[in-house]
Amino acid sequence: AKSDSNGKATAQVTENQVKEAVNKAVEEAAKQGKGTAANVEIKVTASAEAKTVEASLPKAAFTAVADSKTDALTATTPVATITFDKAAITAISREATADVKITASKVNASELSEAAKTAVGDRPVFNFSVTSGNKTISQFGGRVTLSIPYTPAAGEDVNAIAVYYITANGELETVMNGHYEASTGTVVFTTSHFSTYAVGYNKVSFSDVSTITWYTDAVTFLAARGITS
Repeated sequence: AKSDSNGKATAQVTENQVKEAVNKAVEEAAKQGKGTAANVEIKVTASAEAKTVEASLPKAAFTAVADSKTDALTATTPVATITFDKAAITAISREATADVKITASKVNASELSEAAKTAVGDRPVFNFSVTSGNKTISQFGGRVTLSIPYTPAAGEDVNAIAVYYITANGELETVMNGHYEASTGTVVFTTSHFSTYAVGYNKVSFSDVSTITWYTDAVTFLAARGITS
């Protein structure tokens, strides 16, 4: 990626690169037998200090992915890893009018509402978008999985780490499937639309739930997401 003075790193992916990757992925999946998914991954190399990372694909390249037997398309960047399933790829291809730009940006938490600031604290906030020409494609008709690097603070209970969708009017909505994965050191969640998201923490304690019982982690996980109270 090429970086500018504002901390934005942009990578231009060519049509030939995408088509070659599609052919190799589909061919390898076929070799491994029925039920093997073909996933095309675009790795964007950029400075870890980049505030925004954008991968730009020609419309014809995105159409080639949609028309192939590819099951998923992944854009891996220092900010986040974004994986589109087949339905989302098809929807984006159908809506695209020009080059498709996949963007992941770090957002300054000071821009959030007071309620959001309280819930998020100093944890990371992100904005994700897919654009084509002057059009923003925010509804995918499929699923997109996002994986965000995150290091829990000292004393944080990983079961209480949550993900919030921040609405246009600054309200928080809990992403129920958001969770921390210790094996990868990331916060992972799946969504059907792009907007602003934040990593949050909501540790709820109960007087009748001991910290050493076998079900403590499960109760903490459910309570952090408001599933139980």
